[in-house]
Amino acid sequence: MATAPKKKLISSDNDTEWSPVLAPDLIRSIFEHHRTDFYLLNLFTRERIRLPTLEAIDGRQMKFKRVGESDFLKTFTYREGYRSYSSGLSTKVVIENAVLWVDERSRDYLVVWSIECFFAYHKKGDNNKTWKVIQLKKNEGCSDIVFRESKLYVLNPNLNITVFDFSSGSPNECATFTSQDIGLTLYPLSCFGHLVITLSGEVLLIKTRRYGIYSFDVYKMDPKSSKWREIYSLGNEAILLDLGTTIAAKDGW
Repeated sequence: MATAPKKKLISSDNDTEWSPVLAPDLIRSIFEHHRTDFYLLNLFTRERIRLPTLEAIDGRQMKFKRVGESDFLKTFTYREGYRSYSSGLSTKVVIENAVLWVDERSRDYLVVWSIECFFAYHKKGDNNKTWKVIQLKKNEGCSDIVFRESKLYVLNPNLNITVFDFSSGSPNECATFTSQDIGLTLYPLSCFGHLVITLSGEVLLIKTRRYGIYSFDVYKMDPKSSKWREIYSLGNEAILLDLGTTIAAKDGW
């Protein structure tokens, strides 16, 4: 089994329910490879919180059956309108994106990870010890996910964005951003692997150049034309790329 190296850590402060925190006592998300059990591990206190196993999936969209200490047989059931079909059995399991949010005051948490067009999530207080599953419409894949103010933003490989609202008991799709024009300046699409949400809630795309993440371009969707346009300034904000958000930039940054 493999996990994507990318992790995001989000917590809350006294001003905003869910906002970035740079404090050193964050609980970090570690997907331990031993028997592929999942834990939340506080690197400073060594406190460990057990999460549901990969086999504990609520629903029929994803099924995993253990065939060894670290291998699984997986079966995905895809929906297409009123029809559904199965992917068949496979032992290759790759968690593409994984994110963790922790409330700094209550220590409530939410964990989400994705495989193909499926998202599994678990939060503190869930009565059943399982992963609940949501599926993207049209079986679109996932390039990046960002959480801000109780909303999960999902970027797919075609640069469309779907937003899920987690403020209620279960997530609901509440918005979509669909580009009406993917011009030559946006190719190759594979370079757009990062999504950023600003302090005001604007959606940005990050296009990396061939020299790596240290050199990149920033695009913002024009709300009138629904087209991505390159921008050259964030004003008084700075990007925290791994968190997928921006912060206020003080003098001296």
